[in-house]
Amino acid sequence: MSKTEDLLLHGVITRGGMQTGRSFLMPPWGGNLTERDRWDLIAHIRTLRTDVRRLTHQGP
Repeated sequence: MSKTEDLLLHGVITRGGMQTGRSFLMPPWGGNLTERDRWDLIAHIRTLRTDVRRLTHQGP
């Protein structure tokens, strides 16, 4: 993930989907999660993406 993607995720997590032109189903979490918690969540999301790539790898 790039820094731009991280900033986009941070905005969606903070302000919610509707406020960032995304799905209305994503509520804003800026009032519930600290700044640190939001960045920790983004770091966790990155690990999930890495695990998916590893699981779908078709090599030895």
